[in-house]
Amino acid sequence: WCLAQKDFFAIAGAHIMEKRARYLEFLSAVPLFDGIDENAMKQIADAMTEAWYADGEAIVRQGEVGDAFFVLEEGEAVATVLAPGQDTGVEVMRYTSGGFFGELALLSDATRKASIYAVGPIKCARMDRTAFRRLTARIDTLKQHLEGEQVNYA
Repeated sequence: WCLAQKDFFAIAGAHIMEKRARYLEFLSAVPLFDGIDENAMKQIADAMTEAWYADGEAIVRQGEVGDAFFVLEEGEAVATVLAPGQDTGVEVMRYTSGGFFGELALLSDATRKASIYAVGPIKCARMDRTAFRRLTARIDTLKQHLEGEQVNYA
């Protein structure tokens, strides 16, 4: 089987545009992205990938180096913190659709301060460290919103 280059690009381009449109619709409803211009939103949408997690699966683990930023699309997740000498983490936050996490370790180059677990099957929009750094450096509104959210973790 052979696929002409123009046909390949037509198919791939349609897929990319569908993905962008889906993420633009979802992200525009997330308050974190309020006030970000259309061009910047397209860059953010293009940087997102789909990630699925099963019930109880760790999305991030306390103490790990941050490698991604997440926005919860479907389902619920819980953040827990494990104190030194303890066997069980204490729940500190719950996330539902539009909730986001993972930004602290990426903004500060610190290790993860909490573990995040799926509560039932969930779907997240995931942005890797490289894209996150590039976009927060270019999009001042995004960086300001993320830095403003840090007070919620104090």
